[in-house]
Amino acid sequence: MLPSRQVASIILPPRTILIPKLPARITEPFSLIINEEHAAEIASWVDRNDNAYSITNNPYELKLILRGTRDGFTADSFWNLCDRQKHLVIVIKVKDTDEILGGYNPIGNIYIDSFIFSLKNETIQNSILSRVKDPKHAIICWIERGPYFGYDLAMKKNFNENENYSACHLYYEKQIRDSSMYGNDNFSKFSVEEYEIFQISKKTF
Repeated sequence: MLPSRQVASIILPPRTILIPKLPARITEPFSLIINEEHAAEIASWVDRNDNAYSITNNPYELKLILRGTRDGFTADSFWNLCDRQKHLVIVIKVKDTDEILGGYNPIGNIYIDSFIFSLKNETIQNSILSRVKDPKHAIICWIERGPYFGYDLAMKKNFNENENYSACHLYYEKQIRDSSMYGNDNFSKFSVEEYEIFQISKKTF
């Protein structure tokens, strides 16, 4: 009505909508040694499949029980965390190489389904599966030492000390290291950079 009078408005300016920015979720890898493809191959060996599972159809999952750099490389840590556990997979990173060795034991110290292995990894062209041929010596239990797959893959008391791990060819089908790495006594000694123990079980959907 009065063109010279300033209009007073009670309408508030438009709101500025702030979209909260969530912090990035950091997901740790399930293992510092093996990948999902390795896990699928190990699962196929557990089921005695001729063809390896793919990453997408692997029916198993691995639950970390022990990690050397986290829990220690001693016999005490091994027995405290793993004694009486079933369906265990052990993986080992050999120091100063890209070798990954390991073994599987379902239960107890006499079992026909135990096996040891070497996994394909960069310069290692093919995985090696070595099943137990003498089930009575599949596993040797010594409280002052770590896991012993017969004498074919064996940990001494302090696993990360110089050459306190060894492999040989005795109770399992195949050597899991190159023949040039074995001495005249049929043993291949080496040091460990990292090792992990998992419990393997069927996935629940």
